[in-house]
Amino acid sequence: MSRDPKRIPRILKEIERIWNQYPDLRFYQLMDMLGTYAGYESGSDKYYVEDTELEEFIKKYKDKKK
Repeated sequence: MSRDPKRIPRILKEIERIWNQYPDLRFYQLMDMLGTYAGYESGSDKYYVEDTELEEFIKKYKDKKK
């Protein structure tokens, strides 16, 4: 499987935005939280969540926060 390298800045930008909303979280806490919830939504273990699934979860999360 080949993953699109253009996903990296897109996803990092969204992670930065979310992290700025919760600045008291340590980085790994944030990543663990996002991975857990994205995995829950996709039915995957958080360590096997594809970047596309994480990105989709982040978009849904962003829409709910508005």
